[in-house]
Amino acid sequence: MTDMDPAASDGPEAQAPADDREADLDLAAAGIPAREEAEVLDIPLPLNLDFMFRLHLHVGTPQVAGQGPGGELRIMPVTGGHFAGPRLRGEVLPGTAADWLRLDPDGTARLDVRLTLRTEGGQVILMSYTGVRTGPEKVLARLAHGEAVPASEYYFRTAIRFETGGADLLWMNRVIAVGTGQRPPEGPVYDVYEVR
Repeated sequence: MTDMDPAASDGPEAQAPADDREADLDLAAAGIPAREEAEVLDIPLPLNLDFMFRLHLHVGTPQVAGQGPGGELRIMPVTGGHFAGPRLRGEVLPGTAADWLRLDPDGTARLDVRLTLRTEGGQVILMSYTGVRTGPEKVLARLAHGEAVPASEYYFRTAIRFETGGADLLWMNRVIAVGTGQRPPEGPVYDVYEVR
């Protein structure tokens, strides 16, 4: 039989266009453009940053775990610190913070940090971030020896997330933040920005 069976028109394939139309009507009712009207912009979307705070850390004597599959592992205890900005200020709690830092053969440092922050109002925030500190070999050697090196001579960037149950800080659970770092002899300093 060469003619299509009329009953075949009742199959799922025949229903798809009607289902699509119904879905588009639902989108329109919700104020969302129908799929055929949606367009992907062909220009780069802007990345906007809002300054959150400056963070100063104090670090203790590292525990060197030795060479592992990800490089030389050094566990750097964070012994305290403080942060301040337009919306937040407070302290870094000691005893609950460290950097599980890995060093590449060329001196590049790959950070894996967990900090516990406490605001002036007593709210506790988990701040976790990964990052990279790298630069010319001679510059990294000077940093390793505790010298004061201008931040413009090396690259130091972090990607940050927060977690908190503070009633007026719940917005922090829903943002990505980035940081620009510098490493003076007295301890790391970060300027932290919310990505909007």
